[in-house]
Amino acid sequence: MKLRLPVFLQLSLLIIVFSVSSSFVTISLFKSFTKEVIEDEIFSKYLRDSESITRNLEPILKQYEDKVSICLVNNKKCDSLFIRQVNLKNVIGPEKLSKIDATNYYYSEETGSTLLAVLQDNRDYLISLQPLQNELMDVSVIRDDYILAINKDGFVIFNLSSPFQIKEKLPLDADTLLKLRADISSGNFYLKDEKKNFQSMNLFHTLPYLNLKLVIGNENKFVFYELNKIEKYSWRIFFLIIPFILLLSFIVSRFEKNRFEKISSALQEFSSENFEVRIEEGRIKEMDEIDDLVSAFNYMAEELGRFHKMNINTIIEMNSKLVEANYELGAAKALADEANKAKTQFLANMSHDIRTPLNAIIGFTQIIEEGEDYIFLPENTKNHLNGISLSGKNLAELINNILDLSKIEAGKMEVNEEDVNLKILLQGIYSINSSLAENKKITLHYRIDSEIPEFIFLDRTKLNQILMNLCGNALKFTPKNKSIFIEVLKNNSLIEFKVRDEGIGIPKDRQATIFEAFEQSDKTIMGKFGGTGLGLSIVKKMTEIMGGSISVESELDIGTCFTVSLPLKAAELKGKQMEKRGKIKFTYPYKVLIIDDNQMNYEILKFHLKKIGLISYYANTGRKGLDLAIEVLPEIILLDIHMPEMSGIEVRKEILANPKLNQIPTIVMSADVFSESKEEALGVAFSDFISKPIDFNELNIVLEKNLRQKMNS
Repeated sequence: MKLRLPVFLQLSLLIIVFSVSSSFVTISLFKSFTKEVIEDEIFSKYLRDSESITRNLEPILKQYEDKVSICLVNNKKCDSLFIRQVNLKNVIGPEKLSKIDATNYYYSEETGSTLLAVLQDNRDYLISLQPLQNELMDVSVIRDDYILAINKDGFVIFNLSSPFQIKEKLPLDADTLLKLRADISSGNFYLKDEKKNFQSMNLFHTLPYLNLKLVIGNENKFVFYELNKIEKYSWRIFFLIIPFILLLSFIVSRFEKNRFEKISSALQEFSSENFEVRIEEGRIKEMDEIDDLVSAFNYMAEELGRFHKMNINTIIEMNSKLVEANYELGAAKALADEANKAKTQFLANMSHDIRTPLNAIIGFTQIIEEGEDYIFLPENTKNHLNGISLSGKNLAELINNILDLSKIEAGKMEVNEEDVNLKILLQGIYSINSSLAENKKITLHYRIDSEIPEFIFLDRTKLNQILMNLCGNALKFTPKNKSIFIEVLKNNSLIEFKVRDEGIGIPKDRQATIFEAFEQSDKTIMGKFGGTGLGLSIVKKMTEIMGGSISVESELDIGTCFTVSLPLKAAELKGKQMEKRGKIKFTYPYKVLIIDDNQMNYEILKFHLKKIGLISYYANTGRKGLDLAIEVLPEIILLDIHMPEMSGIEVRKEILANPKLNQIPTIVMSADVFSESKEEALGVAFSDFISKPIDFNELNIVLEKNLRQKMNS
């Protein structure tokens, strides 16, 4: 059961809390302000009284000065009541004298008085403060104040009616000690002792001859007596008012309760879909916020009642259309997902089918270039082989570009940065495009700024595709007997690649749209020059993925210049180190098992492995490969993913399950380079991944990495 608190009690509590808070604040402020006034008045009174005491002490202080001067200065008979000559060492014990701190004052337990020790002409004198204490005793008896004398460090020298003992140090703060040590005749300070539950206001006057401070004080417990009386009577009046507050709150809440009950009843009926209900308004409208609430409710009920009378069939029909549209949208999405899946599968199959023969073209070309007879070949034959190699690699990258379009659309394009020899990259682009340029009688130039390092760190494949695309466009749209310029410049922290031609140019109003997919500067270009309009769109997206930007400047019939700006990053490896990577020779004939259903791939790998000092074994199916692995126990396995009967992934699972084989490094070889396929392959604990067509330098690096432990042992 929930606790219900009537409105009148809520109002009463609110008023009481407000009254208590305001009363407390008022009384506290009154006490605070009044305290300052009373303290000022008390200090003024103390100052007048203490000055009168010091004036009364002047005769005896003068008498002290005369008596001491007669005894010390004039060396006449000493008045023993004030001063006497003694041997200090002899009287300390018998007279029970105890020293007060580090001063020359001593306290006599026998007489209860304080003595000042003075050394004059190698003779000891004791000056008694008893006459001064007696004089002050007469004063303190007729006053409520206490009187004591202290030195500059706050130690009590003598005491009359205060709670402190002789030789005790007063609990003074640093500011008060500074006042006592200063050369001033009078002052005031507060004294608070937590241990004795004692607090007082004090005035002090300097006794110059004795180098003491005479303190007159009074406890604070008498100061606020009248204020406490005011506070006491204020609370009595407040508690007498509380019943009146409760009665007034009850009357007001009864009146308001009836109004709220009407509103509550109307809301309950309204929630039961009774849109005709209304709340009766009072004679005086808009008297307070409750009347505003009633008017707002009646207006809302009237509007909702009108809306409720609308044709329900229209609402049902709209809902039916919405459900139907949602169903169609779901079906369209499913169809799009299926089409995207089919497209991905098609591209994967196309990639695999094209890369398999391409692997043979590039592989055998590498074998010829690395063979001993290569140096004896005619120069034109070497050029032809170099053209085949570069074209094959370019075709492999072109296949990657086709796949990149799919990756860009799916948002899965990745950046794979590496150390790149910029000069070799541009020479390759120049070599590939020079034959086409010669056929069209176009002069092709390239230049690299001398400030740019030989090696830079970026995505080589994407940069190569960007420049090949821009050069291809320049060759396509440049007429014969013209020139194309490829320039690489440094611009602060950026590296700029400029491809400038002397072609047909791009109209100003089309320059903003040429980077969109399927867009060309002129609709007649496709029929005249060919192309799909995808190239520049892919170039722009690849540039942005690499953290750069692309811009264009063009004039009709003069030419076009594309500028690709990328972050300039220093190479992680130096050139000599990069050249050494991939060129190795194993000193131990490690056994390498190749499991691949394509005999031609094995022939290429066997030749290369033999050249670098390794022994190769071959199996054309997964089952034969497992049997051969158990028989020869190779140091490393090169495994193709796509094989009939038993896939490479299934082979790897059986290798991992076999205690004799599960420690052998297994390298994936596949023409399927989709990121999903790599993740699927590497997800079953493969050691590494090599895409086809296989690059021998990359293969050497992978072999060296996985055989490093065996080489060291």
